[in-house]
Amino acid sequence: MRTIELSDKSVNLHHELKASTQAIHEQLHTNPTMLPLLSPQCTLEQYKRVLACFYTYYHWAESLQTEAEQSKFSLEANVCEWLQADISAMKMNNLQLQGFVAEMRAQCLDDSSLVPHSGFEQYLGFLYVKQGSLLGGQVIASFLNKSLHLVPGQNLFLFSGYQKKSKAMWQQFLMYLEACSDQVDRHVVIESALGHFHVLKQILDTAYQKRNDYVF
Repeated sequence: MRTIELSDKSVNLHHELKASTQAIHEQLHTNPTMLPLLSPQCTLEQYKRVLACFYTYYHWAESLQTEAEQSKFSLEANVCEWLQADISAMKMNNLQLQGFVAEMRAQCLDDSSLVPHSGFEQYLGFLYVKQGSLLGGQVIASFLNKSLHLVPGQNLFLFSGYQKKSKAMWQQFLMYLEACSDQVDRHVVIESALGHFHVLKQILDTAYQKRNDYVF
């Protein structure tokens, strides 16, 4: 695992997370699996491939979240439910999807040591990745509306997220994060967020390499 030099507690945890994850976050923006979503020429199959990646990642990541002593974020996004709605709306091939999930798990997840597998700090790091992705999702949703004519709340769910409430929900999360910040080891929270970003990137990278192997 990487060694991170922190931490002046006068600097809030959000700023530490943002600074520490900036590089990997930017890599995701230019990832070849994700990039087509921001193109007017995005195809339905490219979009479905991204859904398959997020389906794989989120079902794995959510399985790591155990009941912790501290209170969980009450407004936490139900991304797995949104993903299932997207998959149903796109009429994705379930056999292809499950085959893809199995291969991604074998190649990227089964032996993954990037993420600490338990504890409240791991949960906070994951939550930072999950809740933050919903802000960027608003930009993607706008492009998908133009390229594939998908409509938030009708046949576009994950990337439209909270829709008009997205910024307000992010602010609610930041308040929750700071309320927890003095109770946790910040190093571990940041390691968790970095690990989750790297696992997602690994899935997206592998999906690009396997892009001709599955038709969703």
